[in-house]
Amino acid sequence: MSALRFRGLILSALLLAGAAHGAPDEVVAALAGLAPNQAVYLGDAEVVGDFNEVARRFDLDHTGPLRRDYSLKMVWAPERHQAIYLGANHGKPHRLNDVWSFDLRALEWTLLYAPDLPRDYRGLGDDASDVVLHDGVLMTRRGGPAIIGHGWSSVTYDAARRKVLFMNAWPANRNQIAARLKHSADEIDSSLPMWTFDPEQKRWAYLKTGTPQPPPAYGALLEFNPEGGGAIYHGNDWQLRGTWWLDSANDTWLRLLPRKGDRTFSRNAPGRELVGYFDPQRELLICRAGKRTFRFDPKARVWTSVRDEKGSPPTLPGGHDARNVFLFDSATGRGLLVDLSNPSIHAFDPDRSEWKALDPDGPPMPDGERMLAYFDHRDQVLVVIDGRRVWAYRPGD
Repeated sequence: MSALRFRGLILSALLLAGAAHGAPDEVVAALAGLAPNQAVYLGDAEVVGDFNEVARRFDLDHTGPLRRDYSLKMVWAPERHQAIYLGANHGKPHRLNDVWSFDLRALEWTLLYAPDLPRDYRGLGDDASDVVLHDGVLMTRRGGPAIIGHGWSSVTYDAARRKVLFMNAWPANRNQIAARLKHSADEIDSSLPMWTFDPEQKRWAYLKTGTPQPPPAYGALLEFNPEGGGAIYHGNDWQLRGTWWLDSANDTWLRLLPRKGDRTFSRNAPGRELVGYFDPQRELLICRAGKRTFRFDPKARVWTSVRDEKGSPPTLPGGHDARNVFLFDSATGRGLLVDLSNPSIHAFDPDRSEWKALDPDGPPMPDGERMLAYFDHRDQVLVVIDGRRVWAYRPGD
């Protein structure tokens, strides 16, 4: 056993023995003491917030949000130094429009928006008494989306607005919903289901964007570009075959690709269920879909397939939004592909287009069934949350 691994195990044992939740001073000290390629267990996160009856019904006041299937992506809010999480599962045990933030130094899950009534897989659920049709938009009386979809990779943090952007694409029978609400289907707006969430005001809002606009797609990617002041929206399947740009200043869309007459887009761009991140150092969008790795240059408007690992060892996971997340490591400038189904971490060097498996010193990455992960840019660590148990890792070169 290496000295660093032994040191990490001792540090984890001391933290867990000292306090179940980990006092803030202890957490800050543990994070500051992490050497490159060292990991530590920090303790169990507390769960706080204004819990309503729905939240308590599903025990959220004790468990926190827990990971939802096809909703793995946590987004970083830089001015808050927190990660934000939202998105629905397949309906077991619920489909909720709640929103959470996670603060690493406080070791705390905070419920920012207590859920409205739960929905079922295709519609409004058993109780639609909180649903209204406001200016053609289905929403709850508190202003949240009446029906919420998976997060997929279609959630990002717009640092210009200081709000979460969420493409709330989900199949629903408009005729049945309209009849239940005693409206006609024509009264329901069929525009793009783009929503924002303001973590400061703790409020959902529907975002009306101009035309032309892309069609909503399941398993697409939405990623904010801080250099351009807007978000890239990409899909490559039967619902959406293109790459679009949402300008945060005026809420208008511009189709970037494919250009007229281009027949290579389907082959050169990533497909659905992709994972990805924006690299502000290189001003590139880096994505992984299946066994292929891609980059997109928003200035040149070019997708490039940089690696194809069809014959690679099974230890190198493919990119899929139901199994892993792909994160920007702002300390090393690399991408971190974190597999939450078969726990592992692989680093991607975008300059050499090379992958490397990482083997942390200290306690191993958790292997629970309800895990989430994000990169904490304040403390420069990868964070994996297994239910409420928190593991942090500082990647090395």
